[in-house]
Amino acid sequence: MSRGPVFHEKEIVTQMKPNTRKLLAKLAMAFCAFCWGVSFVVVKDTTSQIQTNMILVFRYMISAVAIGLFCTGKFRSTKYQEVLFGGVVGAISYFAMYLQTGGLVHTTPGKSAFLTAAYCVFVPFITWIWDRKRPQLKHFAAAVLCLIGIGFIALQESFTMNIGDVMTIGCAIIFALTFVMIDKWYAKIDLARVTFFQMLVTGIVALAFVFFTKESWPALNGRAVFSVLYLSLIATALCMFLQNLAQRFIDPSSTALICSLESVFAALASVILIHERPTPKQLTGFVIVFSAVVLSQLEMKKKEPADGKGEENGPDEASDHGV
Repeated sequence: MSRGPVFHEKEIVTQMKPNTRKLLAKLAMAFCAFCWGVSFVVVKDTTSQIQTNMILVFRYMISAVAIGLFCTGKFRSTKYQEVLFGGVVGAISYFAMYLQTGGLVHTTPGKSAFLTAAYCVFVPFITWIWDRKRPQLKHFAAAVLCLIGIGFIALQESFTMNIGDVMTIGCAIIFALTFVMIDKWYAKIDLARVTFFQMLVTGIVALAFVFFTKESWPALNGRAVFSVLYLSLIATALCMFLQNLAQRFIDPSSTALICSLESVFAALASVILIHERPTPKQLTGFVIVFSAVVLSQLEMKKKEPADGKGEENGPDEASDHGV
């Protein structure tokens, strides 16, 4: 559920055997996917107690403080481009998160998770518009599958869509845009600092809209406090750290495929925790969208030259899964 650039810290498991590191990395990514999936249910519950912009203020301000404290030493060499880029991405991310969080007021966590996951399919086409890099055939196939799946999930009998589903699809498109932006600027920025400024600006923009829309200060009970702390410290700050650490030991394809389980965990958590009952039509859409996401993330292995001296490709430390 939390989306944004990841940051780099010192290796803490270098003494482990390679297979052990890889296994732990995959388990860490699965844990992140689980936390992000559960966060859809947490946000849905929190929207009944706290208004949308206030949720975003709490979530991203606390996350920014946590990330800032964790990498204090990195700020001495901050470049103004990093502040600017983090601010731009943070402002854009606000609208994505507002649409997703506000959309959950009107839709279910399961539907929201699978519709959000569609951002993976949108990314190659945003890239096509951005730098004229034509998507591969698999991306076109994934897009067709994804549109069919969205139809099964969101289209009602009157061929209209719930406002919450429309908002969530908008969120997925904006997520895709931010990931393309991050990919283009990755080599020129420090992701730790950019992450901090992104979170900070998202929280500031949300705070501005709190005053603009005159949202009232919520009555924070224990349940609401737990939800806010879970979203900010676990689903955002901790998972971003674990994601980055894990990606240093497993390949991008494995990372993407494990992260795609986020929507599955969200659907299961929704059924178990709040007794959501997806219809057979929606379940069909879930399967189709999940298949499209997996297809879009699959990497086709290149054949090695006859002499066996193929080019080695290490894991891309900056690759993002999928929000």
